[in-house]
Amino acid sequence: MFGISRLLRPERNSDADLTARELLQRTPLDRLEQTVKALKKQRSAADVREAMIHLIAVAPLAHFGTLKQIYMVHCADVK
Repeated sequence: MFGISRLLRPERNSDADLTARELLQRTPLDRLEQTVKALKKQRSAADVREAMIHLIAVAPLAHFGTLKQIYMVHCADVK
């Protein structure tokens, strides 16, 4: 599974200090939803939401539809 769990496990990975934003930026678009799901289990929903908002802001316009769909499913209800 793309090593998402490996990225999020601090005891086995030197990338443990990465922010949610950095993890999402490193994730290919076709695996982004899996990463968001995994991040929500490890980080606060507000952190994941903020990271998705940043990713949407800097992503190419061609990715907007996919990013919007992932955001609406996984982050829209976070307050």
